[in-house]
Amino acid sequence: MVDFKRLMKERGIEPKSKPRPFCTLYGVLFNCTNGLARAVQCGVFIEEKKDSKWVILEGGVTGYESFSFEGRGKGDLEAMRQGGWHACTGTDGRWDTLYFHKLQMQKLLNKLAEREAKR
Repeated sequence: MVDFKRLMKERGIEPKSKPRPFCTLYGVLFNCTNGLARAVQCGVFIEEKKDSKWVILEGGVTGYESFSFEGRGKGDLEAMRQGGWHACTGTDGRWDTLYFHKLQMQKLLNKLAEREAKR
């Protein structure tokens, strides 16, 4: 059997490491068929595009849970700060619901504000 880890080390090949998340959010996932809730944790990544900045959630229901934090109306972010975020609103029998409490969103939005202030 080939020891690929040793072989890569011998050849000086560094394995690609997965980027670290900006932060972690703790939320509640509601099962779409039985309504049972369970705690989940999801990694948050920041993606900067030419004309916008995005928060992208890793470990969500669909894989497309995200929002732009630049160019959105302040009311949208303020609504998340006050009422939390339904990252996935769910569909009965099809998609689970994923919700992050307002305290988790406040933590994230404060970290984003600190990050942007340093730039």
